[in-house]
Amino acid sequence: QNFLQDVIVTPDPDVPLNNNSPITLGRYLRNTTLLMGRYIGDEVFMELMVQLQEQNPVDRPANDFIGIEIDAEFSLEWATPFFDLTWTFAPENPDTLFVTDHTLTFSRDFAPGNR
Repeated sequence: QNFLQDVIVTPDPDVPLNNNSPITLGRYLRNTTLLMGRYIGDEVFMELMVQLQEQNPVDRPANDFIGIEIDAEFSLEWATPFFDLTWTFAPENPDTLFVTDHTLTFSRDFAPGNR
């Protein structure tokens, strides 16, 4: 959408540009999400999610035309007879050796009539 807008729409000379940074690949891949999942056996589901975001122009070197930030998340979900257990790992804090980037979730679905 951003690519087509840059090609088709001509800028209005009376409207100032929002930023003076060079056009990067991150501008065109902004909010792109890849989601992959696969069952391992009958009870374990593995999932990988990768999101692409445009890097902040202030944090980017002047000659960097890629400009992409990557956020990733990996999770495993086990279906046990009593509950579902989900372990999620989203690496964001290398300064704590990623210890704080893990999440364990217990969940249970209750259907009406099942007693």
